[in-house]
Amino acid sequence: MLDNQVALVIVSVSGLLFLMQLFYMFGFLTFREQKHNKQVLPPVSLVVVGKNEADNWMRLLPKLLEQDHPNFEIVAVSDRSVDDSVDVIEAFMRKDTRVRLVNVEPNEAFIKGKKYALTLGIKAAKYEHLVFSDADCLPNATNWLSSMAAGFDDQHIVLGYGDYFKQKGFLNTLIRWETLHTAMMFFSAASKGKAYMGIGRNLAYTKSLFFECKGFYDHMHLPMGDDDLFVNKAASLTSVNWVTGTKTNSYPEERWADWWRQKRRHMFSSGYYSLSTKLYLGVHGVSKAFFYICSIISFFGAYAPFAAVLWMLYLVLMTWSAYHLGKHWNNGNLAIYTAVMDPFLVVLQGLLMIVNFFKPPTSRWK
Repeated sequence: MLDNQVALVIVSVSGLLFLMQLFYMFGFLTFREQKHNKQVLPPVSLVVVGKNEADNWMRLLPKLLEQDHPNFEIVAVSDRSVDDSVDVIEAFMRKDTRVRLVNVEPNEAFIKGKKYALTLGIKAAKYEHLVFSDADCLPNATNWLSSMAAGFDDQHIVLGYGDYFKQKGFLNTLIRWETLHTAMMFFSAASKGKAYMGIGRNLAYTKSLFFECKGFYDHMHLPMGDDDLFVNKAASLTSVNWVTGTKTNSYPEERWADWWRQKRRHMFSSGYYSLSTKLYLGVHGVSKAFFYICSIISFFGAYAPFAAVLWMLYLVLMTWSAYHLGKHWNNGNLAIYTAVMDPFLVVLQGLLMIVNFFKPPTSRWK
């Protein structure tokens, strides 16, 4: 058992950390969807990049051509593919003039990452308003593109939700819950005028904003960050909208090793965020981790009942937050996993930070 004075200090710290978490959960619980003017939609260029994705192009392009947006083009970027990607895209071009090909030759492989191919796709786009996705994604509805386009209003960035297909297994549940938690953070921040990231699987911004920010120049040396690092900088220059209801779906990693490498790259990218974003995310992560630690320690002292109440209150509010935001993308049922996934994710993120500190990831675009 803990000494009573020590127990009082630790449970007091736990209470303070709970209040810090309450600040973030207030943002979650007050998040609201936006109503957009869907009467007048701007013409859009849908820029999609894929590397060796011939099979996925076969699945994706018909879904994109079914979108109900009245005026759009598809800029299909084959990034140094050595499979039949170009042949597949060209076959669709012959059937529908809305499909256009940008072929990045394999001899340009000295360019690291996806950003070079994405830049070529943006330059080739004929419309000012750009919507982005990946070749291994599928829209969840025929009005997905219209929803993203309607999100522009007078803004230059539109954030969308990039989900993963539901499959069996603990890893799939973890991936989908972690995706929801990430969205809870950046959507709620955007709703408070503090947007700091977006997901490249479902993102939109204007061509003029891209060139105003000098594209990916500031982080061109990094293979990752074409979405979050760009938005992290560009959001300080313009207002940001967000879209709920529609989303894209991708097939998640099926092996722990692959998912671990993916998360290492994402965490490494966050090291290049602005100072204010690092502070926002850092306070959230550290206060949550130490809240769990202090609460567990407090269970061995005289103030265990108070610590248990704080713990339960935190889990109830966090579960409700996950449901409140998740229901906007038909993911409210993920909230039932909060009591397990939230602390599990804290442990994993701590391990990721330690591993990345001693050995930075060598990221690559597929």
